Amino acid sequence: MIDNFDTLQESLISSYSISLELALIGINAAIDKSNSISVQTCISILDASGLQIAAARMDGAPFQSILLAENKAKSVAGNGLATHEFWELLKDEPSLISASSQIEGAVWISGGVPVIYREKLVAVIGVSGRSSMSNDLEIALVAQAAIIQEISSQ
Repeated sequence: MIDNFDTLQESLISSYSISLELALIGINAAIDKSNSISVQTCISILDASGLQIAAARMDGAPFQSILLAENKAKSVAGNGLATHEFWELLKDEPSLISASSQIEGAVWISGGVPVIYREKLVAVIGVSGRSSMSNDLEIALVAQAAIIQEISSQ
């Protein structure tokens, strides 16, 4: 049993999360980028543990993309890597692809990115919609940059 607060504090793991205000900055940046390239997307921003902070579905975005955007973000929360980066690790390993397909909600296609600030995972972003995977990644990176820029300016 831990009997002193200093020892207890050393045993605790701290985590950080962005606020709703910062998540909405990311959502709005993603919507602006989607509009600028004429695609309709769903954007999901979760905390580092995979719980939703904010989400949006643009007019015309397929309803199925809501879940796909969230699962892209959850996949990033699970390992801290962007979905396309994780795919690079899996693609030549059939047994890993098979095993990972058994994980409910695991998605390894482009459009999921981490938001890392001062070496801490503070949020994850998933984008999917009536768009290509390269569009999804580009839009997610714009949201990521907007959030990091706002954090850095505070």
